[in-house]
Order: sequence, then C-alpha cells, then structure tokens
Amino acid sequence: MPRKLSRMQRLVAGIGGALCAFAAVPGAALAAECPVPVTAPVFAEFGDHNQYVLAPGGDFEGPLTWLKFGRVDLEHVNDPFGLAPGHHSLELDRSGEMVTSTSFCVDRTMPHMRFVAKGYGQLDVIVSVNYKGDSDSSSGSVSPDDHRSWAPSRFIDLKTSSIRAGESATAKVTFKSNGSWLIDNLFLDPYRR
Repeated sequence: MPRKLSRMQRLVAGIGGALCAFAAVPGAALAAECPVPVTAPVFAEFGDHNQYVLAPGGDFEGPLTWLKFGRVDLEHVNDPFGLAPGHHSLELDRSGEMVTSTSFCVDRTMPHMRFVAKGYGQLDVIVSVNYKGDSDSSSGSVSPDDHRSWAPSRFIDLKTSSIRAGESATAKVTFKSNGSWLIDNLFLDPYRR
C-alpha cells in the first residue's frame, strides 16, 4: 500500500517541482531585468506595428529633467499625431544646442527607439550605454529632408545586443541641433524583433 505524504512533505515536493520547472525555462524567456509598463503600437499609422513604451521624460511634459546645453526650451506645441498626450515638445532652436536624457534602464529586449521631429539643419542623436562598467556610444543623424514637417524618426539602435539575458544596463540619449528642431515623444521598443 502506498505511503501517504504529510502536508509538509507535499508542500516541499510541490515547491521543488515548481523550482525545477522554473529552472528549465531558458534565460531569454524569463522576464526582462527592466520593468516594462503597458505598451502600445504607437507608430502603427506609419506601418510599424511594434509595441512601444514612452521613455522616461520622453514626452517633454512638465519641467525638463534632461541636462541642457544652450537656451533649450519647451515649446507649446505637441506632435500632430498625438502619440502621447500633452502640449509640449522640445525645442532646439540654435545650432550647437543639446540635451541629454537622464539615465534609464535598458536590456537586450530593447533593440531600438523612435521619436517624432521636425526641423532643418542636421539633428545628431547619440546613444550611450553603460553595461558592467563599460561604456559604448553610437551616433547618427536625422535627415532634415525627411523632417521638413512632423515625421517619425527611423529606428535608432540602442546598442543592447551585448547585454546578457536577465541583466540590464543604463542608457542616455543626447540630441544635438545643427539647425532648428522640435522633438517629441521618445519611445523605446521593449521587445526583440
């Protein structure tokens, strides 16, 4: 006749089984290190159905928390697409003006970012990622020809592919104007495509 397990023995066996099942899940399938709030396909009207989350301070509403160089200001105009609620956008009105975001969490599930902008002259975008004490930067520019009126940016690489599954890093974004630009609604793509 089979022996009955006590309540404590059943509890320990159940927890042990759950831990074994959890350990069998590959690292990439575990939750990302960075918490991700609710996402939405905010660029869907432009053919991009990826899910995005607004970057910290990326809507440029309220006091500007980004580090400013020059006479950077918030303009009382929101992007016409309404990607995020609000009434302001970032204004870099003179050549050489720049802003740098506060640090935000990134992990390997966040391959790129996008934003909307309009302007003339060149807009430089610099992404700096700090992972395990090493810093990696990349830069590119936004073509003024594509942004004479409000338009979404191309995909901007967040340099997260070297981050190990289950780990995170911090990133900062810098916008530098070589003309006059309005920038709004910086979004992160929190899932690897």
